[in-house]
Amino acid sequence: MLLAIDTSTKYGGAALRGAGRTVASRTWRSAHNHTGELVPAVQELLDSAGVPAREVESIAVALGPGGFSTLRVGLAAAKGFALATGVPIVGIRTLEMEAYPHAERGLSVCPLLPAGRGQVAWALFRKVAGGWRQLADERLGQPRELVEAITGRVLFCGEAAPELAGFLAERLGARAEVVADYTPEPRLEALGILGELRLGRGEADDVESLQPFYLRPPSIGRTDRPQNRQEAT
Repeated sequence: MLLAIDTSTKYGGAALRGAGRTVASRTWRSAHNHTGELVPAVQELLDSAGVPAREVESIAVALGPGGFSTLRVGLAAAKGFALATGVPIVGIRTLEMEAYPHAERGLSVCPLLPAGRGQVAWALFRKVAGGWRQLADERLGQPRELVEAITGRVLFCGEAAPELAGFLAERLGARAEVVADYTPEPRLEALGILGELRLGRGEADDVESLQPFYLRPPSIGRTDRPQNRQEAT
């Protein structure tokens, strides 16, 4: 059984996956940083599924980009569980989680996350003959910088897509297909699937060195960013 934990943004979630399917999941929207919601949600999840904690065999956790404090809540909980139980852990970047539910659409997929200061975080993915691939690195910038970087027809999705739907349609016309309704459940399910794929390839992360992925350095202190990108095939 795999436990998936996502506290990338104001939306949080936890899910259990087993035998190639999501057994149970919980999502919520936090007014703060998920500190009070996450642990009770995980316990409720295990109880409702009738799964004792000892039957969790692996953990997948969202790495970001996202809020500095929100990401650390999820990562600290996931690492604590992994250290206490000795199960493998794998980190998945949040933009890939947002993009993966749209892998079969036959288009390049550009997931969008709100980044504050009028900025958005984005990347570019596509399913090709060799599998699911990241075509462009994660970037942070103003919406005008986003549209200047786009070539060809692209599907835009993710938490920031509904707010930018009108702007993208105006600037890109028929080249933009926008998923204008957003719910966090597909992102959470993608975390579990992508985690299973990486673990199936033996790509577990080192629990002690695993860190959040930020596109903007924290205002206080220094955060190291993980250097390895993940791919799913």
